This record gives sequence, structure tokens and C-alpha cells, in this order.
Amino acid sequence: MDFWSVFWTAIGSIGSVIIIIITIYQLHQQNKRQNELDERQKKIEEREQYQIELNITKFLFNRRVEIWEILELLFSSIEKMDKKDLMEGRMSAFLVYNELTNNAYLDDVQSALGTLDLNDNGWMEDSLLQNIFLKKLSNMELLSKKVPLLFSGKPKL
Repeated sequence: MDFWSVFWTAIGSIGSVIIIIITIYQLHQQNKRQNELDERQKKIEEREQYQIELNITKFLFNRRVEIWEILELLFSSIEKMDKKDLMEGRMSAFLVYNELTNNAYLDDVQSALGTLDLNDNGWMEDSLLQNIFLKKLSNMELLSKKVPLLFSGKPKL
């Protein structure tokens, strides 16, 4: 073997080793960057999950407050009524109905039983108001079924 062929073979081997070392270093750097990206992605997913839970909690709180407000309006109407007159039967059903619907939640159905027609000295029926009344009753029935769902369970946060 001649000196120059050994020399060029040694240079080629050294060059190959240097290329392999550079490749290993670049792979290590790429792996490090990928790990950093994975960590960032994991933090983003954790933040998104927290935000979802927070939104659900906020939604449930808002629905609970909404239902509480409706119930407060209904109970305040009952509390305003003269219970003594009611228990002794001195209040007519019409007056009881007027007292119970005398709140912001039921004000649109207050005249669903009809209105007094002064020309005919009788009561007029309004089917549109009665439909609104029936829808409100259905809404209240659905509301009564939602209450156990919204107010049950353990708090999330």
C-alpha cells in the first residue's frame, strides 16, 4: 500500500466520523426541540382543558342563578299573599291567580284567564294569551326537571 492511499483513506474515515458526529449532534438538537414542543403542546392542552372546565362551571353557575331568580320571583309572589285569607277561602281563585302571576316571570300570562268585557258584562277569552300561558306552564315543568340536574353533584373547582 502506498502512503497516499492510506492517507486519503484516513482522511475519508476522519471526515466520515466528523459527519457522523455532526449528524448525532443535529439529531440530539432536533430531539431536544421536539421535547420542548411536546412540553409546550402539553401545557396548551392543560390550559384548554382548564378553560373548558371553567366555562362549564361558569355556564352552570349562570344557569343556577337564572333558575334561582325565577324561583325567587315565584316565591316572593306567594309570600306577598295574605295566607290567612287564602287558608280560610276568602280569596277567590281569580285573585289568587292575579297575585301569583304578579311578578316579572309570569307577567305576560297574567291575563290568560281572560279580560273583563265591560260591554258584555262577562269575560272574554284570548286564545293567544292562553297559548302563552300553556307554554309558560310547560316551561315551568321543564324548569322543575332541570333543577335537580343543575343543583346535583359535587362542585368541580
